[in-house]
Amino acid sequence: SMQRMVNLMKEHTGLSEKSRFIDVGSGLGKPNLHVTQDPGVAFSCGIEMELDRWRLGLKCLQRMLQEATDNKDTEDEEDRIRHNCMFIHGNIMEADTFDPFTHVYMFSIG
Repeated sequence: SMQRMVNLMKEHTGLSEKSRFIDVGSGLGKPNLHVTQDPGVAFSCGIEMELDRWRLGLKCLQRMLQEATDNKDTEDEEDRIRHNCMFIHGNIMEADTFDPFTHVYMFSIG
């Protein structure tokens, strides 16, 4: 499961609330949306080159943002939906560097 992968990344790679996470080939964006909640990374970015999958990822993000808006008055900080996430339609091969990202996730490998 995704939570198992996140737990392993937290334990072995220091994935934390200070991390800047990128998912290469993000598809629908599940890893990105997941790490914004646990461990609550500083920033989560997904990059996807297939237009339809990128659009579906945006729909998932839109749904999460709607939930965050609906629950914005939640008293308990742990129950609040974090939404520091974005999705880019593009090709990672055009990037010169992974900077400023601290954690790279791709092809189900953290």
